Amino acid sequence: MYMMSRSNGPVAPADYVAANPRPASAEHVGDLQVAAMNTLNYFLTLDTGLAVCGPLQNVECRGADDYAEFTRQRTKLLGALAGIDADIIGLNELENTPAVDPAGDLVSGLNTLLGAGSFAAIDTGVIGVDAIRAGLLYRPAIVTPVGAFKILNSSADPRFLDTLDRPSLAQTFVVNATGERLTVVMNHFKSKGSICTGDPDLGGGQGNCNLTRVAAAQALVDWLATDPTGSSDPEFLILGDLNSYAMEDPVDAIKAGPDDAPSTVDDYTNLIATYLGPYAYTYVFDGQAGHLDHALAFYALAPQATGVSTWHINADEPDVLDYDTTFKPSSQDALFEPNEFRTSDHDPVIVGLRLSSTWGFSGFMAPVDSPPTVNTVKAGAAVPVKFSVNGDRGLDIFAAGYPRDPAGASS
Repeated sequence: MYMMSRSNGPVAPADYVAANPRPASAEHVGDLQVAAMNTLNYFLTLDTGLAVCGPLQNVECRGADDYAEFTRQRTKLLGALAGIDADIIGLNELENTPAVDPAGDLVSGLNTLLGAGSFAAIDTGVIGVDAIRAGLLYRPAIVTPVGAFKILNSSADPRFLDTLDRPSLAQTFVVNATGERLTVVMNHFKSKGSICTGDPDLGGGQGNCNLTRVAAAQALVDWLATDPTGSSDPEFLILGDLNSYAMEDPVDAIKAGPDDAPSTVDDYTNLIATYLGPYAYTYVFDGQAGHLDHALAFYALAPQATGVSTWHINADEPDVLDYDTTFKPSSQDALFEPNEFRTSDHDPVIVGLRLSSTWGFSGFMAPVDSPPTVNTVKAGAAVPVKFSVNGDRGLDIFAAGYPRDPAGASS
């Protein structure tokens, strides 16, 4: 086919160049890889229109409408999870119905693909009051859970609203080969399009429920400062869908840490911004790209990160390619492929780590000769800050209520 020129007659059409090709595989970014992925409502209970899902089994289900859709969804999701090649994987949007175990089902599928025992899941059961919940998968050959999982909800901090935010899920793991510890916290804050009474869109570009998300962020870092899992190790990695872009208030609240003051010793580092720069993205909405999905590391963990990847298998792909057959004519449905592309609407985030109790602290900041006079005040209560002066760890900060490792070393 030729295009017509106004003056010179027919001309050859311009060549099209693929400027954004599909990634062949996920980038490997570290010895220990931790990932987070949105599952696009992975429900084992089919959405037939009946209100049989959720903790009280009184809300309509989400996800696949029939078995054919479910098979397509599961095939894509298993391919994506296997391709991520992570040792710990946090998941969003799992069905939250009694006696239904979507994380366990994914483990079964992965173990069929990759070999028996390749993956296991943290068995949370129903957590929170929403129809969906967070989950955690892990490779037993690489890491082992330490102690019980813990959740942040309204009972832990009244600023964190169960009726709006999904509970944050925290689990400490030990690396089998080295004994190093890591606490992973999977999150899913309230969305911008939701209705939050008294917390509307103020027109600043952050959408509805921004104050709700800020309160959740502040509650989250304060909760972690109490070491909820009893890890005795301040190496916290906050993952998941915060429904906030990198420069928005909730992300700033997490980065500021439990003292609510930026550029202090208890800060969290935005690893995606650090490694991928200001144009990183995991989500595209109406042609605008940014990252709602995050990886934020507490000061003790940040220097032990070796890289970050956002695997672009979803955000750049049109939704016509997903598992859903609703409203798709046969010509569109024929585009479906049983692969990882357009598994979800969010791209997975993969963090690489090389955990080392000595390198992590001494590499973070030079040792100090004497404890600096630093003491921040929050809500009228002093937050003690302790510093190491023995020269082998750099600095060491523990907020109020945080138990110091009696051995004087942290992994």
